[in-house]
Amino acid sequence: MRIFSIPLLLTDSFAELASATGEFVAAVAELSASELGEQLQQTLGALANVEQAAADGQSVQSQQDMMTLMSTGTYLFHLQSSQRSISS
Repeated sequence: MRIFSIPLLLTDSFAELASATGEFVAAVAELSASELGEQLQQTLGALANVEQAAADGQSVQSQQDMMTLMSTGTYLFHLQSSQRSISS
């Protein structure tokens, strides 16, 4: 396994987590709209809002992690190239 594939797997995992959280939000929102007690509806609605914020944060974090990893990889590539040119 190449060293760059591990970070890509991690960012993919974060993206999948964000997607699964989004699906959970949809299920909770659907439950909150069903014929339940008013207090339970409000609680589930609040939970859906919190989970949606978490899903949004996870999605943004996944994108930022990918950009950071790619820029770090680019930096390491250039550093390795410059070391090769110095040593030759």
